[in-house]
Amino acid sequence: MNKLAGTLLIAALAGSAWAQGSFTIRRPVDGSTVRETVKVRIPLNSMTEGSYLGILINGKFVEAVIPKVEGADAVYELNTKEMRIPDGEMTLDVVLYQDGEPPVERDRSSIRLNVDNYTSITPGIEGKLLRYKFAANTERVYETKIQQEIRVGSSLTMSGGTGRRGTLVGREEETSRLAYAVHNTYSTPNGREALVSVQPRPPKGKDYAWLTLSGATEPTKWYAEDMSPWYMRMTDTGREVFSGIPFRADLESTTASQTITLLYAFFPLPVLPSEPVNPGDVWEGAMLDAEGGIDKLVEARKFFGNPVPARATLQNFEWYQGRPCAKVTMELGQAEVAIDAFSGGAAQAAAGKGSSLTLKETYYFDLQAGVVLNSVLEYTSIVPIAAAAGGTGGNTGGSGAGGRPGAGASGGGGGGQSGELAEDSFNSPMMFPGSLNFMMEGNLYEFNPTFNDKGEVISFWQNRPGGGDGGPGGRGGDDGQGGGFGGGSRFGGGQAGNAAAGGARSGGRLMMITARIDRTLER
Repeated sequence: MNKLAGTLLIAALAGSAWAQGSFTIRRPVDGSTVRETVKVRIPLNSMTEGSYLGILINGKFVEAVIPKVEGADAVYELNTKEMRIPDGEMTLDVVLYQDGEPPVERDRSSIRLNVDNYTSITPGIEGKLLRYKFAANTERVYETKIQQEIRVGSSLTMSGGTGRRGTLVGREEETSRLAYAVHNTYSTPNGREALVSVQPRPPKGKDYAWLTLSGATEPTKWYAEDMSPWYMRMTDTGREVFSGIPFRADLESTTASQTITLLYAFFPLPVLPSEPVNPGDVWEGAMLDAEGGIDKLVEARKFFGNPVPARATLQNFEWYQGRPCAKVTMELGQAEVAIDAFSGGAAQAAAGKGSSLTLKETYYFDLQAGVVLNSVLEYTSIVPIAAAAGGTGGNTGGSGAGGRPGAGASGGGGGGQSGELAEDSFNSPMMFPGSLNFMMEGNLYEFNPTFNDKGEVISFWQNRPGGGDGGPGGRGGDDGQGGGFGGGSRFGGGQAGNAAAGGARSGGRLMMITARIDRTLER
């Protein structure tokens, strides 16, 4: 919808010599009940070049617009939710203006409408019970969009009060699809359960997708045949009973073998409240986050052993996409915490001052179909950055078992330049779907919140260096010495490297990570 700034910037409607018709609101009809976004239709032949529409709601001017054209109609989309129009009766006036100085009112049409975004969904005294309604041999596919950006700056340039957001050093956007299939259902004393598989798929019309995996620094091309499902037996509230990755037998193989070279998307459905709820109710919710790398998940019976506790709220019962829904939010947030992965440990505890993280998931749950229509996971984190110490050598590599290579420890990371933050250190800072992990300067930072005895968050991420041959230590800090080579052997038994740690000095810089994962059920 093209909006006009005042009445001076006028654009001509497409078309030339039209037969003059009667200017009137053709749809919706007077007295209709409307909700969400309603298309207001006016005969296109009642408008001429240089004319536009003025919109008034309950006698108050809202905006001047050049309407869309759909067939024989000029169309204005009235978003009752976005405009925060309360439920109940409202008056809509559409005024036809002709370009001029001043503009000339040529005609107008008025109708009364009944807005109903909330009131027709009656919660009841006991509230409503939210439950997934499993049906065997069914599948639902969600379009999934993943967006993330990283900015750096000082405490002044990153201040929310100034409206400034620092310098952009990395931005990513990726799209794919996630298929949730119900293979079987079970009745238990505590309710229904289902065996559900979750499988990534390429965008519509393509046989591949470009995705950045957790632990990677660049997106890679994945074809549909390499996108594999993982399975979870779950309760009708979305809680995990057990999970697993199936064995795969290749056509040329005589025995079944488990593979970890395929693409998996560890993105479970939202966890629902255990008791009936009404608008405004608050309870302890949970966010499921996979623990460990893919190699651990292959052998694990549970992927989400320690759900992250979050404050859950039923915001409202409301209509969404034409369906009666519950709008639920789950939030985790804590300011002024020391984030171990970036602060350099207890010695840098003061650097945690000014840190903050907000993690929020909002989802719309269809009350009739028992399915999530849309979910949005968002987080914003601001963390101080200190130059790291010079790297120490890696530990001795592990012994190989059964002819398999041992996992040598990574070499120590070198200290950064004091007060410097290179832009290329943030190459492709992308999260893998379902994970809050990300890469920075070649290291994987794993989302693993810990709490004190008061239930307060004291850290969010842990630095999890990968295994394999130890890499070379980086350049030492200003006061340090160069790091040595890590000593891990590909087959185990390597010697530890020797190096002295470099000194670290805080650069007084802040990093802000913002991310959004949006899943929308395909119709």
